[in-house]
Amino acid sequence: PARPAAARGAAAAGGGRPPGGGAPGPEPGPRGAAGPGWGGEAGDSRDATRPRGDGRMLAVELNMSCPNVGAVEGGVAGWRELFDMAVDVLGGAGAGALPGVVVKLPPVRYEAMAEAAWGAGVRCFHCCNTLPVPGGGMSGSPLLPLSLRCVGWMREQFGPTAQVIGGGGVVSPEQVDAYRAAGADHFALGTVCMDPRLLFSDKKVRATIERAKG
Repeated sequence: PARPAAARGAAAAGGGRPPGGGAPGPEPGPRGAAGPGWGGEAGDSRDATRPRGDGRMLAVELNMSCPNVGAVEGGVAGWRELFDMAVDVLGGAGAGALPGVVVKLPPVRYEAMAEAAWGAGVRCFHCCNTLPVPGGGMSGSPLLPLSLRCVGWMREQFGPTAQVIGGGGVVSPEQVDAYRAAGADHFALGTVCMDPRLLFSDKKVRATIERAKG
């Protein structure tokens, strides 16, 4: 399963700082914590949204096309069942600025899935997941044009009410700008952070993180 969706800038929903030293994500304190991405079967969503630690789960990302898990059966009806259960437990809007449910969309054939999620009350979407290929999932630069297209479609389809996280192939501030121009509210930085040298210096990613923070 994927990591939690990134909040504005590059901080994950569960709090803490990214390798580049950006601002921390929302701190849940005693209320609970944001959960990891979820890519299980429809019937498992209640387990994904059970309380963790001393508090209740505040948010969960449903990773809807992860190549490492089984597909949700039933097509649109199966997707809607999963979304309904997640929203029933966590709510679509969540607590404060933190969405209760985030749906991470595939980079292709996402339209019906997004509409099913919207109908269930989901209002935050992550564009996009990896591109399915025979060997698993492809991420990085090849994903960028597909994710930008998805972000633009989401904004045109659902308007300003939707929260859209743009991510995939970001390696520079200019690509953050491209996601923002396409309609993204928040940005997920992964490709730019995949460098072991970041353990010693955040110089390489500092400008990209600052641009994402806006």
